[in-house]
Amino acid sequence: TMGSTFAGCQKWLDLCEQVNTWDTSNVWQFSGTFTNLTLEEIHLTIDTSSATWMSATFAYAVGTKVIDIPNFDTRLVEEFPHMFGSCHELETIKVGPNFVPPAGSNSPNMFLDCFALVGGNGTTYNAAKITGEMAHIDTADNPGYFTAST
Repeated sequence: TMGSTFAGCQKWLDLCEQVNTWDTSNVWQFSGTFTNLTLEEIHLTIDTSSATWMSATFAYAVGTKVIDIPNFDTRLVEEFPHMFGSCHELETIKVGPNFVPPAGSNSPNMFLDCFALVGGNGTTYNAAKITGEMAHIDTADNPGYFTAST
C-alpha cells in the first residue's frame, strides 16, 4: 500500500524523478498518496496495474493546474471516491488508454469542486456531473473530463 505516502509533501520536485523509477506494479492501494501536493504540474509514470483502491489519490492539490498520469491503469480499481476532489484550480487531467474505470466501480465525488477542469475537447466542469461517468477522454461524441496524454 502507498496510502498517504506523499500527502502534503512540499519537496515533491526532489522526489518526482525517483518515484517514477520505483516498482509499484504490486501496489494495490493508492488512497491519499498524493493528497495536498502544492505543485503547478504533477507528472507520474508509475505502474498502477495492480491497484484496486484510488480514493482521494490527488485530492486537495493546491495550485495544481495539470495532472499528467499517462501510465495509470485503472482496469482493476473498485474505489475512486474523491480521487481528484477539491482540486479547485485543476484545469487538465492527462491520461493514457488504460485509465478506464470498470463498470460498477464506486466513484462518488471523483471530480467534486474541480471548478476549472476542462476536457481535451473543451467539455467544461459541471457540478452535476462529478462521478466516474466523466472519467474518460473527452471527445465530440462522448464528453468527459480527461485529455489524451501525448
